[in-house]
Amino acid sequence: MKNTGLAILLLTLILVEFRSVKCNPEPMMRPTRPKVFTSPEELRQYLELVKDYFTVHGKARYGKRADHQSRLINKNVYLSNLLEILMTLNMHNQLNEVEGRYESVENNKDDSHDGVNELLDKMHLFLE
Repeated sequence: MKNTGLAILLLTLILVEFRSVKCNPEPMMRPTRPKVFTSPEELRQYLELVKDYFTVHGKARYGKRADHQSRLINKNVYLSNLLEILMTLNMHNQLNEVEGRYESVENNKDDSHDGVNELLDKMHLFLE
């Protein structure tokens, strides 16, 4: 009986100790940003600490951003339009460059650049 009481007391103390450790974690401080990141690994570690901090201390928004998916779709449409515009501008720049080369070839009456005509035709077809 004496051993049983001692075992129950010991078990109770262990449970109370573990419960206090589990319920009272140390408060997490906001990570301090270094003035200069000396390596990509240091930046990665800092960003991981910031993510952990805001995961613990972030405010739950519970449905306040219900249209989040539609915003993502709009951003994707915007980015795809931007990509299309940039590709078109790049093609126009290449076309202007090739046309400039073609004009210089015609001015020099050099027939060694027959591939320029083919490239111009392909680029005009692509842009139309």
